[in-house]
Amino acid sequence: MSRFRRFDSDTANHLMLGGMRHGLSVRSHRLSRGLPSLFIVSLPRSFSSYAYLLARSALLMREPRFTTFGEILNFGRFEKSYAPSEGTLPSFFIRQDREPAAFHQSTAFLDRVLETCGFAYKDVVQPFVIAAWLHARKEFRILHIRRNLADVAIAMLELKWLYPAGAANCNTDVESAIAEGLVLADNVLATLPAVTVEYEEVVRDGTALSAALSELYPEFECPSIRFRNHQLGAEDARTIALRASPRYPVLKQKIRDLRANLSSEASDHARIVGNT
Repeated sequence: MSRFRRFDSDTANHLMLGGMRHGLSVRSHRLSRGLPSLFIVSLPRSFSSYAYLLARSALLMREPRFTTFGEILNFGRFEKSYAPSEGTLPSFFIRQDREPAAFHQSTAFLDRVLETCGFAYKDVVQPFVIAAWLHARKEFRILHIRRNLADVAIAMLELKWLYPAGAANCNTDVESAIAEGLVLADNVLATLPAVTVEYEEVVRDGTALSAALSELYPEFECPSIRFRNHQLGAEDARTIALRASPRYPVLKQKIRDLRANLSSEASDHARIVGNT
């Protein structure tokens, strides 16, 4: 069926209350230590934690011991002995033009702690920082998991995760600000030199994730990934229920309008630059 070694994981067995720590405890392999480090980027609620565990295990890469799911800029998920004090934590979705000091603090932290070989990292909370930092460094292999923004927005609103609103330019109501923040973040992640997989494909059966890792690491015999996750059915049912709410089409239209406006502004800017 496949030329790859088979890798099975029952990720449902590794879920615990309060989150998952080191759910798949794999030892790094001497062959993997020479591979360029992997960086998984996505927006929240995009299966990134499971994808991280599966990818890291398939590639036999290391995870920074002080993190959960390799989330290198989510200090709230660090070991308490390593995380900065509560008063010094930067907010999420920070932009360089809005919070230059916090932005610099975050990039300086990445400069200090990230290893270019043999490690796997992930980020879902600082897309602007990560995109700027990765653009300046070619040593990393990047996997981008992309999900329908309306699904992301409504799931975050249900959870009261409102921090994308801080990245918005001018929207005053929370829903519009969150939609704008997510659109801006999605656009900046799309500029990365990454292999991109769609959420719907990556949650299906592991085939898309296997193919993406093989494309990223042609020098490594990546195993085919198979997984069982009993929570995916429940998550899919929640998504369908949220799509049926009156709020969903409103969010979807706002996102569509924002994309059109941003595209128009970019075209106008390009035309002005071309005429100067």
